Amino acid sequence: MNITREIKEEGIAVIKINVEPSDYQKEVDKALIDFQKNTNLPGFRKGHIPMGLIRSKYGKPIVIDEVNKLIDSSFKKYVAEEKMNTIGIPILKNQDSINWNSDTFCFELEILLAPKFEIDLTADTDVVFDKVFLEEKDVDKLVVDYQESFGEQIVVNNIDRDSIVTGTFINEEHNINKVFTFDIDRVEEDVKSKFIGAKVGDQITLKSKNLYKGELETKFVLEVLNDKIKGLEIELNLTVDEIIKIKPAELDQDFFDKMPKNINNIEELRGYLTEAKENLLQERLDTMFLADVEKYLKENTNINFSDNFIKKITVNRQGNSIKEEDIESFREELSDYFIREKIVKDNGLGFSQEELKDFARENAYSTLRSINRRTNVSNENFHKMVDNIADNILKDEKESKKLERLFLKIKLMTFYKENIKYKTRKISYTDLYEPVVN
Repeated sequence: MNITREIKEEGIAVIKINVEPSDYQKEVDKALIDFQKNTNLPGFRKGHIPMGLIRSKYGKPIVIDEVNKLIDSSFKKYVAEEKMNTIGIPILKNQDSINWNSDTFCFELEILLAPKFEIDLTADTDVVFDKVFLEEKDVDKLVVDYQESFGEQIVVNNIDRDSIVTGTFINEEHNINKVFTFDIDRVEEDVKSKFIGAKVGDQITLKSKNLYKGELETKFVLEVLNDKIKGLEIELNLTVDEIIKIKPAELDQDFFDKMPKNINNIEELRGYLTEAKENLLQERLDTMFLADVEKYLKENTNINFSDNFIKKITVNRQGNSIKEEDIESFREELSDYFIREKIVKDNGLGFSQEELKDFARENAYSTLRSINRRTNVSNENFHKMVDNIADNILKDEKESKKLERLFLKIKLMTFYKENIKYKTRKISYTDLYEPVVN
Protein backbone atom coordinates (compact mmCIF):
# COMPACT_ATOMS: atom_id res chain seq x y z
CA MET A 1 0.00 0.00 0.00
CA ASN A 2 1.24 3.46 -0.89
CA ILE A 3 -0.16 6.63 0.70
CA THR A 4 0.75 10.12 -0.52
CA ARG A 5 -0.47 13.60 0.27
CA GLU A 6 -0.90 16.48 -2.13
CA ILE A 7 -1.67 20.02 -0.94
CA LYS A 8 -4.10 21.57 -3.41
CA GLU A 9 -4.27 24.94 -1.70
CA GLU A 10 -4.11 26.34 1.82
CA GLY A 11 -6.30 24.15 4.01
CA ILE A 12 -7.22 21.66 1.25
CA ALA A 13 -5.32 18.42 0.59
CA VAL A 14 -5.86 15.13 -1.23
CA ILE A 15 -4.74 11.83 0.30
CA LYS A 16 -4.09 9.17 -2.35
CA ILE A 17 -4.19 5.56 -1.20
CA ASN A 18 -3.05 2.91 -3.69
CA VAL A 19 -4.13 -0.62 -2.77
CA GLU A 20 -2.63 -3.87 -4.09
CA PRO A 21 -4.07 -7.42 -3.69
CA SER A 22 -1.41 -8.19 -1.09
CA ASP A 23 -2.91 -5.46 1.13
CA TYR A 24 -6.37 -7.00 1.38
CA GLN A 25 -6.32 -10.60 0.08
CA LYS A 26 -5.62 -12.21 3.46
CA GLU A 27 -8.64 -10.51 5.05
CA VAL A 28 -10.80 -11.32 2.03
CA ASP A 29 -9.87 -15.03 2.24
CA LYS A 30 -10.67 -15.06 5.96
CA ALA A 31 -14.01 -13.36 5.34
CA LEU A 32 -14.85 -15.88 2.59
CA ILE A 33 -14.10 -18.81 4.90
CA ASP A 34 -16.27 -17.33 7.65
CA PHE A 35 -19.01 -16.70 5.10
CA GLN A 36 -18.77 -20.30 3.87
CA LYS A 37 -19.14 -21.64 7.42
CA ASN A 38 -22.17 -19.55 8.31
CA THR A 39 -24.16 -19.24 5.06
CA ASN A 40 -27.25 -21.25 4.22
CA LEU A 41 -27.79 -21.95 0.51
CA PRO A 42 -30.53 -24.21 -0.91
CA GLY A 43 -29.11 -27.56 -2.05
CA PHE A 44 -26.09 -27.45 0.28
CA ARG A 45 -25.50 -28.30 3.90
CA LYS A 46 -24.45 -25.39 6.07
CA GLY A 47 -20.68 -25.03 5.91
CA HIS A 48 -20.30 -27.23 2.81
CA ILE A 49 -20.89 -24.76 -0.01
CA PRO A 50 -18.00 -25.03 -2.53
CA MET A 51 -15.54 -22.15 -2.17
CA GLY A 52 -15.61 -21.60 -5.93
CA LEU A 53 -19.35 -20.91 -5.74
CA ILE A 54 -18.86 -18.62 -2.73
CA ARG A 55 -16.19 -16.63 -4.61
CA SER A 56 -18.24 -16.28 -7.78
CA LYS A 57 -21.44 -15.33 -5.99
CA TYR A 58 -20.18 -13.25 -3.04
CA GLY A 59 -16.50 -12.53 -3.78
CA LYS A 60 -16.86 -9.01 -5.15
CA PRO A 61 -19.09 -7.63 -2.34
CA ILE A 62 -16.66 -9.07 0.22
CA VAL A 63 -13.68 -7.50 -1.59
CA ILE A 64 -15.48 -4.14 -1.64
CA ASP A 65 -16.30 -4.43 2.06
CA GLU A 66 -12.77 -5.40 3.11
CA VAL A 67 -11.10 -2.77 0.92
CA ASN A 68 -13.36 -0.07 2.34
CA LYS A 69 -12.46 -1.19 5.87
CA LEU A 70 -8.79 -1.08 4.92
CA ILE A 71 -9.10 2.42 3.44
CA ASP A 72 -10.87 3.69 6.55
CA SER A 73 -8.32 2.26 9.01
CA SER A 74 -5.33 3.25 6.86
CA PHE A 75 -6.59 6.81 6.46
CA LYS A 76 -7.14 7.24 10.21
CA LYS A 77 -3.72 5.76 11.00
CA TYR A 78 -1.98 8.00 8.45
CA VAL A 79 -3.71 11.13 9.75
CA ALA A 80 -2.75 10.25 13.33
CA GLU A 81 0.89 9.47 12.47
CA GLU A 82 1.25 12.65 10.41
CA LYS A 83 -0.46 14.65 13.20
CA MET A 84 -2.87 16.21 10.76
CA ASN A 85 -5.65 18.31 12.27
CA THR A 86 -8.51 17.51 9.90
CA ILE A 87 -11.94 19.13 9.77
CA GLY A 88 -15.11 17.22 9.06
CA ILE A 89 -15.09 13.95 7.12
CA PRO A 90 -12.96 13.01 4.08
CA ILE A 91 -14.67 13.22 0.68
CA LEU A 92 -13.96 10.50 -1.89
CA LYS A 93 -13.24 12.49 -5.07
CA ASN A 94 -12.91 9.62 -7.59
CA GLN A 95 -15.76 7.39 -6.50
CA ASP A 96 -17.25 7.12 -10.01
CA SER A 97 -13.93 6.06 -11.60
CA ILE A 98 -13.06 3.23 -9.19
CA ASN A 99 -13.09 -0.08 -11.10
CA TRP A 100 -14.12 -2.83 -8.71
CA ASN A 101 -13.49 -5.44 -11.43
CA SER A 102 -9.76 -4.71 -11.10
CA ASP A 103 -7.59 -6.04 -8.28
CA THR A 104 -5.72 -2.76 -7.72
CA PHE A 105 -7.42 0.41 -6.54
CA CYS A 106 -6.64 4.08 -6.05
CA PHE A 107 -8.66 6.21 -3.67
CA GLU A 108 -8.42 9.99 -3.64
CA LEU A 109 -9.72 11.47 -0.40
CA GLU A 110 -10.08 15.23 -0.16
CA ILE A 111 -9.60 16.56 3.35
CA LEU A 112 -9.83 19.96 4.98
CA LEU A 113 -7.02 20.95 7.32
CA ALA A 114 -7.28 23.29 10.26
CA PRO A 115 -5.14 26.36 9.65
CA LYS A 116 -1.76 26.63 11.35
CA PHE A 117 -1.20 29.88 13.20
CA GLU A 118 0.25 31.29 16.41
CA ILE A 119 -1.49 33.35 19.07
CA ASP A 120 0.51 35.94 20.99
CA LEU A 121 -0.74 36.16 24.56
CA THR A 122 2.25 38.13 25.83
CA ALA A 123 1.66 41.49 24.13
CA ASP A 124 0.08 44.49 25.82
CA THR A 125 -3.55 44.86 24.80
CA ASP A 126 -6.07 47.71 24.80
CA VAL A 127 -8.63 45.53 26.61
CA VAL A 128 -10.17 46.95 29.80
CA PHE A 129 -11.58 44.66 32.47
CA ASP A 130 -14.22 46.18 34.74
CA LYS A 131 -14.22 44.55 38.18
CA VAL A 132 -17.30 45.12 40.33
CA PHE A 133 -17.01 45.07 44.13
CA LEU A 134 -19.44 45.11 47.04
CA GLU A 135 -19.33 47.52 49.94
CA GLU A 136 -20.06 46.43 53.50
CA LYS A 137 -23.64 47.73 53.33
CA ASP A 138 -24.24 45.56 50.26
CA VAL A 139 -22.97 42.45 52.07
CA ASP A 140 -25.13 43.25 55.12
CA LYS A 141 -28.22 43.19 52.91
CA LEU A 142 -27.09 39.94 51.28
CA VAL A 143 -26.88 38.20 54.65
CA VAL A 144 -30.41 39.33 55.57
CA ASP A 145 -31.76 38.26 52.17
CA TYR A 146 -30.07 34.89 52.57
CA GLN A 147 -31.55 34.39 56.01
CA GLU A 148 -34.98 35.22 54.59
CA SER A 149 -34.56 32.80 51.70
CA PHE A 150 -34.22 29.98 54.25
CA GLY A 151 -36.62 31.59 56.71
CA GLU A 152 -40.00 30.60 58.10
CA GLN A 153 -43.27 31.73 56.56
CA ILE A 154 -45.55 33.48 59.05
CA VAL A 155 -49.18 34.31 58.27
CA VAL A 156 -50.01 37.96 59.14
CA ASN A 157 -53.22 40.02 59.17
CA ASN A 158 -52.28 43.11 57.14
CA ILE A 159 -50.15 43.89 54.12
CA ASP A 160 -47.05 46.00 54.68
CA ARG A 161 -43.95 46.69 52.61
CA ASP A 162 -42.32 43.37 53.55
CA SER A 163 -45.31 41.15 52.81
CA ILE A 164 -45.68 38.34 50.31
CA VAL A 165 -49.23 38.29 48.98
CA THR A 166 -51.23 35.53 47.32
CA GLY A 167 -54.31 36.81 45.55
CA THR A 168 -56.81 36.06 42.79
CA PHE A 169 -56.83 38.45 39.81
CA ILE A 170 -60.18 38.62 38.02
CA ASN A 171 -61.39 40.28 34.84
CA GLU A 172 -64.62 38.68 33.63
CA GLU A 173 -64.61 40.44 30.24
CA HIS A 174 -61.31 38.79 29.31
CA ASN A 175 -61.86 35.54 31.21
CA ILE A 176 -59.03 36.18 33.64
CA ASN A 177 -59.10 34.23 36.89
CA LYS A 178 -55.50 33.86 37.99
CA VAL A 179 -54.04 33.04 41.42
CA PHE A 180 -50.62 34.63 41.80
CA THR A 181 -48.09 35.07 44.63
CA PHE A 182 -45.82 38.13 44.62
CA ASP A 183 -43.66 40.32 46.85
CA ILE A 184 -45.10 43.74 47.63
CA ASP A 185 -41.60 45.05 46.99
CA ARG A 186 -42.11 44.17 43.29
CA VAL A 187 -45.17 46.47 43.02
CA GLU A 188 -44.61 49.94 41.55
CA GLU A 189 -44.37 52.67 44.20
CA ASP A 190 -47.32 54.61 42.75
CA VAL A 191 -49.56 51.55 43.20
CA LYS A 192 -48.16 50.22 46.48
CA SER A 193 -50.36 52.50 48.63
CA LYS A 194 -53.42 50.55 47.44
CA PHE A 195 -52.01 47.40 49.05
CA ILE A 196 -50.65 48.71 52.37
CA GLY A 197 -53.03 47.88 55.22
CA ALA A 198 -55.25 45.52 53.23
CA LYS A 199 -56.47 42.31 54.90
CA VAL A 200 -57.37 38.81 53.70
CA GLY A 201 -60.67 39.00 51.82
CA ASP A 202 -60.23 42.64 50.82
CA GLN A 203 -60.68 43.52 47.15
CA ILE A 204 -58.37 45.94 45.36
CA THR A 205 -59.07 47.45 41.94
CA LEU A 206 -55.93 47.77 39.82
CA LYS A 207 -54.75 48.56 36.30
CA SER A 208 -52.52 46.00 34.57
CA LYS A 209 -50.27 48.68 33.07
CA ASN A 210 -47.40 49.75 35.34
CA LEU A 211 -48.57 47.42 38.09
CA TYR A 212 -45.23 45.69 38.66
CA LYS A 213 -41.64 46.90 38.42
CA GLY A 214 -40.90 44.20 35.85
CA GLU A 215 -42.86 42.68 32.97
CA LEU A 216 -42.53 39.07 34.15
CA GLU A 217 -45.20 39.28 36.85
CA THR A 218 -47.71 41.08 34.63
CA LYS A 219 -47.15 38.57 31.82
CA PHE A 220 -47.89 35.73 34.24
CA VAL A 221 -51.14 37.31 35.38
CA LEU A 222 -52.24 38.08 31.83
CA GLU A 223 -50.92 34.94 30.11
CA VAL A 224 -54.44 33.84 29.15
CA LEU A 225 -55.02 36.98 27.11
CA ASN A 226 -55.24 36.79 23.33
CA ASP A 227 -53.01 38.83 21.03
CA LYS A 228 -55.65 41.52 20.45
CA ILE A 229 -55.64 42.76 24.03
CA LYS A 230 -52.02 42.17 25.02
CA GLY A 231 -50.34 45.42 25.98
CA LEU A 232 -53.61 47.21 26.73
CA GLU A 233 -54.41 48.73 30.12
CA ILE A 234 -56.86 46.27 31.66
CA GLU A 235 -58.76 46.63 34.90
CA LEU A 236 -58.10 43.84 37.38
CA ASN A 237 -59.96 43.05 40.59
CA LEU A 238 -57.64 41.45 43.13
CA THR A 239 -58.99 39.47 46.08
CA VAL A 240 -56.37 39.04 48.82
CA ASP A 241 -56.22 35.32 49.71
CA GLU A 242 -53.17 35.11 51.96
CA ILE A 243 -50.59 37.42 53.50
CA ILE A 244 -47.29 36.11 54.83
CA LYS A 245 -44.00 37.49 56.02
CA ILE A 246 -40.67 35.74 56.23
CA LYS A 247 -39.05 35.26 59.62
CA PRO A 248 -35.31 35.20 58.84
CA ALA A 249 -33.55 31.94 59.67
CA GLU A 250 -31.26 31.95 62.68
CA LEU A 251 -27.56 31.80 61.89
CA ASP A 252 -27.20 28.38 63.54
CA GLN A 253 -25.73 25.05 62.45
CA ASP A 254 -29.00 23.97 60.77
CA PHE A 255 -28.75 27.07 58.59
CA PHE A 256 -25.09 26.48 57.73
CA ASP A 257 -25.79 22.83 56.87
CA LYS A 258 -27.85 24.05 53.91
CA MET A 259 -24.90 25.86 52.38
CA PRO A 260 -23.36 24.30 49.24
CA LYS A 261 -19.86 24.59 50.70
CA ASN A 262 -18.29 24.09 54.12
CA ILE A 263 -19.55 27.30 55.76
CA ASN A 264 -19.66 27.28 59.55
CA ASN A 265 -19.82 30.91 60.71
CA ILE A 266 -20.91 34.39 59.71
CA GLU A 267 -17.47 35.42 58.46
CA GLU A 268 -17.30 32.48 56.07
CA LEU A 269 -20.88 33.19 55.00
CA ARG A 270 -20.11 36.83 54.26
CA GLY A 271 -17.11 35.79 52.23
CA TYR A 272 -19.11 33.21 50.30
CA LEU A 273 -21.99 35.60 49.62
CA THR A 274 -19.65 38.37 48.56
CA GLU A 275 -17.90 36.07 46.11
CA ALA A 276 -21.16 34.62 44.79
CA LYS A 277 -22.82 38.02 44.35
CA GLU A 278 -19.80 39.62 42.73
CA ASN A 279 -19.57 36.66 40.35
CA LEU A 280 -23.24 37.11 39.47
CA LEU A 281 -22.89 40.85 38.96
CA GLN A 282 -19.79 40.25 36.88
CA GLU A 283 -21.67 38.18 34.32
CA ARG A 284 -22.45 41.06 31.96
CA LEU A 285 -19.03 42.66 32.46
CA ASP A 286 -17.26 39.34 31.96
CA THR A 287 -19.19 38.74 28.75
CA MET A 288 -18.08 42.14 27.50
CA PHE A 289 -14.50 41.37 28.58
CA LEU A 290 -14.54 38.01 26.75
CA ALA A 291 -15.92 39.65 23.60
CA ASP A 292 -13.24 42.36 23.75
CA VAL A 293 -10.46 39.80 24.22
CA GLU A 294 -11.66 37.62 21.36
CA LYS A 295 -12.02 40.68 19.14
CA TYR A 296 -8.45 41.71 19.97
CA LEU A 297 -7.08 38.20 19.31
CA LYS A 298 -8.89 38.00 15.98
CA GLU A 299 -7.60 41.39 14.89
CA ASN A 300 -4.05 40.49 15.91
CA THR A 301 -3.84 36.87 14.74
CA ASN A 302 -3.08 36.05 11.13
CA ILE A 303 -5.39 33.29 9.83
CA ASN A 304 -5.98 32.89 6.12
CA PHE A 305 -8.99 31.15 4.59
CA SER A 306 -9.52 31.04 0.86
CA ASP A 307 -13.05 31.46 -0.46
CA ASN A 308 -12.82 27.94 -1.83
CA PHE A 309 -11.93 26.57 1.63
CA ILE A 310 -14.93 28.35 3.16
CA LYS A 311 -17.24 26.95 0.50
CA LYS A 312 -15.93 23.42 1.01
CA ILE A 313 -16.20 23.54 4.80
CA THR A 314 -19.85 24.62 4.60
CA VAL A 315 -20.61 21.77 2.20
CA ASN A 316 -18.78 19.34 4.48
CA ARG A 317 -20.66 20.48 7.59
CA GLN A 318 -24.07 21.46 6.24
CA GLY A 319 -24.38 19.64 2.93
CA ASN A 320 -24.89 22.81 0.90
CA SER A 321 -22.63 25.60 -0.29
CA ILE A 322 -22.54 29.07 1.23
CA LYS A 323 -23.90 32.10 -0.60
CA GLU A 324 -21.31 34.52 -1.96
CA GLU A 325 -22.67 37.39 0.16
CA ASP A 326 -22.23 35.32 3.34
CA ILE A 327 -18.58 34.38 2.83
CA GLU A 328 -17.05 37.27 4.78
CA SER A 329 -19.28 36.90 7.82
CA PHE A 330 -18.56 33.15 7.89
CA ARG A 331 -14.84 33.92 7.60
CA GLU A 332 -15.17 35.92 10.83
CA GLU A 333 -17.01 33.05 12.51
CA LEU A 334 -14.30 30.59 11.45
CA SER A 335 -11.57 32.83 12.85
CA ASP A 336 -13.38 33.00 16.20
CA TYR A 337 -13.88 29.24 16.20
CA PHE A 338 -10.29 28.25 15.37
CA ILE A 339 -8.76 30.75 17.80
CA ARG A 340 -10.99 29.51 20.60
CA GLU A 341 -10.31 25.85 19.76
CA LYS A 342 -6.55 26.44 19.76
CA ILE A 343 -6.68 28.27 23.10
CA VAL A 344 -8.68 25.41 24.64
CA LYS A 345 -6.46 22.66 23.21
CA ASP A 346 -3.07 24.29 23.86
CA ASN A 347 -3.91 25.23 27.44
CA GLY A 348 -5.85 22.20 28.64
CA LEU A 349 -9.14 24.00 29.16
CA GLY A 350 -11.27 20.95 28.52
CA PHE A 351 -13.23 19.38 31.36
CA SER A 352 -14.38 15.98 32.58
CA GLN A 353 -17.95 14.80 33.00
CA GLU A 354 -17.47 14.89 36.77
CA GLU A 355 -16.41 18.55 36.61
CA LEU A 356 -19.46 19.31 34.50
CA LYS A 357 -21.69 17.57 37.05
CA ASP A 358 -20.24 19.68 39.89
CA PHE A 359 -20.92 22.77 37.81
CA ALA A 360 -24.49 21.59 37.18
CA ARG A 361 -25.00 21.15 40.94
CA GLU A 362 -23.81 24.70 41.63
CA ASN A 363 -26.30 26.02 39.08
CA ALA A 364 -29.10 23.85 40.46
CA TYR A 365 -28.36 25.03 43.99
CA SER A 366 -28.62 28.68 42.93
CA THR A 367 -31.96 28.02 41.25
CA LEU A 368 -33.41 26.20 44.24
CA ARG A 369 -32.17 28.77 46.76
CA SER A 370 -33.94 31.53 44.85
CA ILE A 371 -37.32 29.80 45.24
CA ASN A 372 -36.76 28.27 48.67
CA ARG A 373 -38.49 31.14 50.48
CA ARG A 374 -41.84 29.73 49.30
CA THR A 375 -41.08 26.13 50.19
CA ASN A 376 -40.34 24.18 53.33
CA VAL A 377 -37.76 21.54 52.48
CA SER A 378 -35.58 19.52 54.85
CA ASN A 379 -31.81 19.65 54.45
CA GLU A 380 -31.68 16.07 53.14
CA ASN A 381 -34.45 16.63 50.60
CA PHE A 382 -32.96 19.98 49.58
CA HIS A 383 -29.67 18.33 48.56
CA LYS A 384 -31.54 15.49 46.84
CA MET A 385 -33.44 18.06 44.79
CA VAL A 386 -30.14 19.69 43.80
CA ASP A 387 -28.75 16.33 42.64
CA ASN A 388 -31.93 15.46 40.74
CA ILE A 389 -31.97 18.76 38.86
CA ALA A 390 -28.28 18.40 37.96
CA ASP A 391 -28.81 14.81 36.76
CA ASN A 392 -31.82 15.76 34.63
CA ILE A 393 -29.90 18.60 32.97
CA LEU A 394 -27.03 16.29 32.07
CA LYS A 395 -29.42 13.67 30.65
CA ASP A 396 -31.05 16.24 28.35
CA GLU A 397 -28.77 16.60 25.31
CA LYS A 398 -29.85 20.15 24.50
CA GLU A 399 -29.58 21.40 28.08
CA SER A 400 -26.30 19.55 28.60
CA LYS A 401 -24.76 21.23 25.53
CA LYS A 402 -25.96 24.61 26.79
CA LEU A 403 -24.30 23.91 30.15
CA GLU A 404 -21.06 22.84 28.44
CA ARG A 405 -20.95 26.12 26.50
CA LEU A 406 -21.49 28.11 29.68
CA PHE A 407 -18.82 26.15 31.56
CA LEU A 408 -16.32 26.63 28.72
CA LYS A 409 -17.13 30.34 28.58
CA ILE A 410 -16.31 30.66 32.27
CA LYS A 411 -13.07 28.69 31.90
CA LEU A 412 -12.00 30.88 28.97
CA MET A 413 -12.71 34.08 30.88
CA THR A 414 -10.72 32.79 33.84
CA PHE A 415 -7.83 31.85 31.56
CA TYR A 416 -7.75 35.24 29.85
CA LYS A 417 -7.86 37.06 33.17
CA GLU A 418 -4.80 35.13 34.28
CA ASN A 419 -2.80 35.07 31.04
CA ILE A 420 -3.21 38.24 28.97
CA LYS A 421 -2.18 41.80 29.73
CA TYR A 422 -5.07 44.19 30.20
CA LYS A 423 -6.07 47.21 32.26
CA THR A 424 -8.33 46.73 35.31
CA ARG A 425 -10.91 49.27 36.36
CA LYS A 426 -12.72 48.81 39.69
CA ILE A 427 -16.36 49.84 39.93
CA SER A 428 -18.70 49.59 42.92
CA TYR A 429 -22.06 47.87 42.80
CA THR A 430 -23.74 51.21 43.52
CA ASP A 431 -21.93 52.99 40.68
CA LEU A 432 -22.66 50.15 38.29
CA TYR A 433 -26.34 49.53 38.95
CA GLU A 434 -27.84 52.45 40.85
CA PRO A 435 -29.27 55.28 38.73
CA VAL A 436 -27.42 58.57 38.70
CA VAL A 437 -29.22 61.27 40.70
CA ASN A 438 -28.70 64.83 39.54
